[in-house]
Amino acid sequence: MSRVNLYEKKRKNTKLVTGFSTLALVFVVLLIGIIVWPFGGNEAKEDGKQVNMNSASPNDEAGQTDSDKEDKEQEGNKEEATQTTQDSPSDKEETSKDEQPSDVEEDRSDSDSDSDSESGSEEESEEQEGTEKQTVDSDEYIDIPSVTKEDNVIEVYQDKWKAIQTEQEGKHVATFDDTTQDWNEMVESIYLGSGLSKDNSTLWRVHNGGDNQTAVATISDKADKKTYRVYTAWVEGKGWKPMKVEVIKENKYKSQS
Repeated sequence: MSRVNLYEKKRKNTKLVTGFSTLALVFVVLLIGIIVWPFGGNEAKEDGKQVNMNSASPNDEAGQTDSDKEDKEQEGNKEEATQTTQDSPSDKEETSKDEQPSDVEEDRSDSDSDSDSESGSEEESEEQEGTEKQTVDSDEYIDIPSVTKEDNVIEVYQDKWKAIQTEQEGKHVATFDDTTQDWNEMVESIYLGSGLSKDNSTLWRVHNGGDNQTAVATISDKADKKTYRVYTAWVEGKGWKPMKVEVIKENKYKSQS
């Protein structure tokens, strides 16, 4: 064999070996890829899932952390409350004992206030009934001649006064005796016309108004700021009733006292 042929043969063998080696390497790589690929894909998927789960927003983590803290605090408070309740039954008994008298006192005070209000309302109703009984409606007007000089009169007025309900029976004749029932009813009509009361007024004089069924009175307030002349008359079957009132400037009876 010639040297050229030997060289060509070696070269062919070398190419074949190289080709087979390359194919074997590719086959091994493919085989390894086929074997490793499923596990590698699952790991990748699992890694991906893990990444997504772990990639929750910081706000969610903070909210979850806060809610966990609140749950723990509530559980701790419940446990403390339960423990306190269980450990201190005597405190409950002492509290109930302490509170019981105050409730009783409040009930008593309420009942006292209710009784006071009821008694006050009863007194007011009695006073109102008494006032209603003292007067009676009357439309009668009796003209009584004025005894006041015109230059001494500031104002003259009339009102829809009621008559003082009388307790007298039989024929009436005016009396000016301060111990009689007629006098008391007459004076009440004078107070009614002047708008004053016995406690805040001075009754200077009461005299006949021209007959035995009329009277004229001079009365002023305690401070003597105003002086009134009240004209009152007897209304048959009803009682004494104010007819007119004069506000006067000068009270001559004051200078005589």
